Amino acid sequence: MDDSVSDETQFIHGRKLHLLRPKDVAGISSTYYNCRNAKPGEAYEDISGFCKYANIDEIATHDFVLTPGRYVGAADIEDDGESIEEKLTRLRSQLLSEFDESVRLEQVIRARIQGLIRG
Repeated sequence: MDDSVSDETQFIHGRKLHLLRPKDVAGISSTYYNCRNAKPGEAYEDISGFCKYANIDEIATHDFVLTPGRYVGAADIEDDGESIEEKLTRLRSQLLSEFDESVRLEQVIRARIQGLIRG
């Protein structure tokens, strides 16, 4: 695209996490820059869950709400081969293990605080 007026709006959904790392910011800025400086004939491709061009008719179907997530959709998720039941079992076990570790660490911290008070 050049700097002329376009009838499309580019949506970039760059904040999936609460903290943007430098590589996230670089990815967002390069997507915008590369699209703005594309030469005629160069293909632009929407990336599901990240960026998309929408024309005014599509924006109107969303009552002119400009929230990027409405346009870019959800990112494609790769199948990791683990069934949902297996994943839930594994994650439950991992969470309970983390809770146990939390209790252990709390006891260590309490003992050290008591040592400081007596010391």
